[in-house]
Amino acid sequence: MTARPLSHLVAEGRSLLAEATLGEWVASPPTGRWPADYWAVGTSADGLLERFTSDVPDSGADAAVIAWAMTNLPHLLDALDRVNALLRRWDDPEHTYDDLLGLVHASCAAEVRKALEGEPTK
Repeated sequence: MTARPLSHLVAEGRSLLAEATLGEWVASPPTGRWPADYWAVGTSADGLLERFTSDVPDSGADAAVIAWAMTNLPHLLDALDRVNALLRRWDDPEHTYDDLLGLVHASCAAEVRKALEGEPTK
């Protein structure tokens, strides 16, 4: 599978999050026998938004990763935005230097940009 450009992934993630229930999500294990024999995932404010049957192998892992992603994805997207803003500043001709420091800036910016876009780095 070919990786899509990071800018598209960030935009898609932000679009999906805009329609989702934000906040701290939790994964709650099954509390008993049927009808409560499922993993529940959701926020404390909105209750249980998703349920996974406990009969499915690794349903607890699925519930945990969904809760983690919904809680942490907004922070990761914000961090990527800050890194991209820094790269744009380094790419600005007014902030380049005709010396070793400028060469280091350009080299670092190029490597970080390649890493963010999923290209192999040196």
